Amino acid sequence: MHGELDLSTAPQLRLLLCETIALARRDGPPTVVVDLADVPFADISGLDAVAGVVPAVRACGGRLRVARATPQIRRLLDLVPMPALLPLYDEVEQALEVV
Repeated sequence: MHGELDLSTAPQLRLLLCETIALARRDGPPTVVVDLADVPFADISGLDAVAGVVPAVRACGGRLRVARATPQIRRLLDLVPMPALLPLYDEVEQALEVV
């Protein structure tokens, strides 16, 4: 991902994540990693779009994870109870390796 993740971009992201999950589940339970390294700004509506697809991922036995979140996004995630839904990882590779 790149650019801002906010009210105006959240619907597009949710659609993209749903499409990604649908494609990935054909090969078994997917692990989908949202790489936020190139996202300089996110608001709660943007992060809610990510969290909103967690039930779809879990329904097919998969996992959704967040990697390389900027300090601003980490602060936002600390304010809301999303880390339980969206585990944070420093690197994409770490997010993929964790079982």
